[in-house]
Amino acid sequence: MLNKITYRPDRSLKAGMLVAGVIVGLVVAFLTGKARFLLILPVLSQYELLIFMFQTVLYPDEIKSLERLVTSARLTDTADNHTLGWYRASAILTLKMHTNFYELKINANGISNTTNIDKLANQVGSAFHHSAYLTRISNGYATYRIDLRNRKQRIHDNDF
Repeated sequence: MLNKITYRPDRSLKAGMLVAGVIVGLVVAFLTGKARFLLILPVLSQYELLIFMFQTVLYPDEIKSLERLVTSARLTDTADNHTLGWYRASAILTLKMHTNFYELKINANGISNTTNIDKLANQVGSAFHHSAYLTRISNGYATYRIDLRNRKQRIHDNDF
């Protein structure tokens, strides 16, 4: 069984896409004479937010764990204190769920603590309440394996 969640902390209404959805909805509604396109196309333009809402219903524990990780590891850079929920940069997390383990890939995406992305294994483990360890690291990406069978933290020689 393989499921995949792509988690972006900067979820919000995308104004540009909403305006484009309304304009396209108006044109299509005028051409076809059916007003339902005026409602459907603006909603469909927010597909990322819709996908996140469905994932929240299907995988509530995993989404809460990802939110805990983003908060505790500071994987977002806020633009300033005067904007509501907007981020200057935020990491993109991809969680692949297998039966015995999860594989979490973090794309640093220009956040300020990119240099510390390889040292997040303890925070990943505490967010998911299972042991986690770094398996791969490449340019701006870090991949962690979260063991679901045991709750012990793994210690490697690199930790000392």
